Amino acid sequence: MWDKSIYQWLGASVLAASLAGCTSENGPDEEQASSGAEQAESAEKVESASADPGGATALKQTLLARYPDYLGEVRYFQAEEDLNDDGTPEVIVHIVGPQVCGSGGCETLVFSREAEELTLVAEITLTRPPVIVAEASTHGWHDLGVAVSGGGESGSYARLRYDGEQYPSNPTVSPAETSGDKIEGSVAIPTFEDFTEGKLLRKDTGA
Repeated sequence: MWDKSIYQWLGASVLAASLAGCTSENGPDEEQASSGAEQAESAEKVESASADPGGATALKQTLLARYPDYLGEVRYFQAEEDLNDDGTPEVIVHIVGPQVCGSGGCETLVFSREAEELTLVAEITLTRPPVIVAEASTHGWHDLGVAVSGGGESGSYARLRYDGEQYPSNPTVSPAETSGDKIEGSVAIPTFEDFTEGKLLRKDTGA
């Protein structure tokens, strides 16, 4: 007769084999489920990144190409306003940074957005906030208002009228209209205390 210990050994072996079978059976299912979830998450991120090509990602890439590394730290303030009342908002960007601004102010850009393209409508130098979208329109586009200081102007506001193709590039000279009165309208880019309040585009690499 077999010793009792042999039966115990056989029982333990059968149990171990059974447990091993369960592990090998369930493991692939769990791995497949995990892999499927990761693929779904990855696809969702790709879809999200490309869903709004005229949004933050496209804008940032456009700005990075415009302002290279040697300009040091660059930040920006951004707003979306439907300037031509076509139902698609334009993008207004006010650029700030020690090496991209002068004594007269900083650059303000306006982009129109269509499908996957951002098109530069205006590059306006020597601007200071607030950047205002006026109630009045010219050639179907709302006038813009900016504060100006420098270039012969001090403590003034400039009204920029669309000429059918673009806005004036310099708010301190004609055809921009300057006055001491603040322009009525909605504030797109408000005043700020320090340029570091803006979104970071590039860090100062010290190069």
